[in-house]
Amino acid sequence: MAILKDLVSPRLLFDIVLILIIVILTLLYNNYKSGMEYYSISNEMLSKNIKKMVKVNGNTVKIVFRDKDRIVEKIIYKPQEGSVSVSQPIDGSDIKIVVKNKGFTFRPGFGLLYDFNKLNPEIDSKLIFYSRYSSGIFLYRHGAGVFVSRHIDDLVPFKALNSELFLGYSLVGNNNKLNFGLRCNF
Repeated sequence: MAILKDLVSPRLLFDIVLILIIVILTLLYNNYKSGMEYYSISNEMLSKNIKKMVKVNGNTVKIVFRDKDRIVEKIIYKPQEGSVSVSQPIDGSDIKIVVKNKGFTFRPGFGLLYDFNKLNPEIDSKLIFYSRYSSGIFLYRHGAGVFVSRHIDDLVPFKALNSELFLGYSLVGNNNKLNFGLRCNF
């Protein structure tokens, strides 16, 4: 136990516990919110009189349509920053489905960053997103820098829609260092 006291300061332990509580509450809230955002179409299979079907479930857009004599299914990832729009011209021609899964954004977040010395709390902002990947800036006790991140909702068994693994490079601070961690959007 004395060795643990030497390795972990009370302040760092408090920061870790606080951030873990925030992460758990964020994950619980996101599970609740994703359940509210669930839009379903009653039948997964296309009946004879239906030409196209769109199903949005959290961050996945499933488009099922007829292509001559076969049924085609297309699945598109939609990050939380993205959107889905469905429109049909007045003349009754084919429905147009647009999934915005890339662009610019401002999504503040927080997380844990490991700079190969110790674990640090960090705050950040996502600025650019493309499908499951994003980039932005971060700030922590010993500096600031840029990061690239990837959503992990397809890698973990629970719905972690806001959680991302990131790789960052500190531009300002004691040393220019490579670091990595886990971040969540607010």
